[in-house]
Amino acid sequence: MAGDEPPAPIGLLLWDGEWMKTIRRQHHDGSLPESLGPALDRLAEDAVEAMEQPLVSVLDKQRVPPSGDKRDYYSLGIYWWPDPGKEDGLPYIRRDGERNPEADEFDRPQLARMAGAVEALTLSWFLSGNEEHGRRAIEHLRHWFLDSESAMRPHLEYAQAIPGRTEGRGIGLIETNALLPVPDCILLLQAGGLLPGAEFEALRGWFADYQHWFLTSSHGRDEARERNNHGTWYDVQASVFSLFVGQPEAAREILGRVAERRLEPQVNAEGAQPHELRRTLTFTYSVMNLDGFMRLAHLAERFEIPLWDHDGPDGELQSIRGALEFLHPYADPETASEWRHPQIAAVPHARLWSLLHRAVVVWPDGGYRETLDRLPDEDLLPQRFRLLHREAGE
Repeated sequence: MAGDEPPAPIGLLLWDGEWMKTIRRQHHDGSLPESLGPALDRLAEDAVEAMEQPLVSVLDKQRVPPSGDKRDYYSLGIYWWPDPGKEDGLPYIRRDGERNPEADEFDRPQLARMAGAVEALTLSWFLSGNEEHGRRAIEHLRHWFLDSESAMRPHLEYAQAIPGRTEGRGIGLIETNALLPVPDCILLLQAGGLLPGAEFEALRGWFADYQHWFLTSSHGRDEARERNNHGTWYDVQASVFSLFVGQPEAAREILGRVAERRLEPQVNAEGAQPHELRRTLTFTYSVMNLDGFMRLAHLAERFEIPLWDHDGPDGELQSIRGALEFLHPYADPETASEWRHPQIAAVPHARLWSLLHRAVVVWPDGGYRETLDRLPDEDLLPQRFRLLHREAGE
């Protein structure tokens, strides 16, 4: 990007482009608050690691999808394992919350690595001005989405397969949550003049094809009917991809139904999320689903749909804020042990902290700033979400 000033305005989807422009300007003129230094330092480390990462594609998986074409995305239902009582292990059986390492032989890890590298490199380029990082991000995008020999075909027919049971499932669509930062990265790279117009349109074309499949396929329709975190994240993805490919009315329609279709059936009068409390990772899935609701509320702002302050018919805790209040007491690692529901793996504190960070701006009277202030600086200050969403009072 030529010069110190980024293009303006930047119409990002999930990130706060104006806040990111402020950080970039402060970084270049030496006025960056000291508190943001650790997050930029951590990002720089992540970008150096991403620069060393080889390009990955769907061709890298060890398993071949039922179609016989490795360009088709293929993944394993991660909680499904060989049946020890069967010689061939078939059909696989479910062990909720226990990840089968066979999943690493499929596409999901490569998808996460590609998207993670694109995000780290794009943000490092945008905030620090390191053009080499931005160009490497584009190489990752070309290799995964555009190169004729290596590009993923825009569908998930074979996602979350279960050997002996099914070649793919609608709930596999949640795996492209990994792609949610990618449209914002593409928009930044295009606005900054690094991404040629033809490639920008080609990438939008890939997402347009995927969005069409996502909304109209049998797997897509199955996922849209899910009543737990899968339904929530279906709406997040459908909204983001629709906005990115220039279909705002499709996004408006989805977002306009969130309160009645997602929020009210999933959050009860105490702010609990009963569908997620049936799992073996109750805290993980409750935070994950709330993250989806907060992203939907952010997206809904552009259409003046008031999801942040929507209360269900069962009271004010049947709401996004109510769901946050249910989890808020356990944000501190010191109090997480008091959680009284099954949680067979480590508590994802940083993900909950990112939601509190957003909540400080939305509900400044909620005590969320005080909770964050009690956390050790070495844990909180390096978190990347502080670079993507405005700090309270700024």
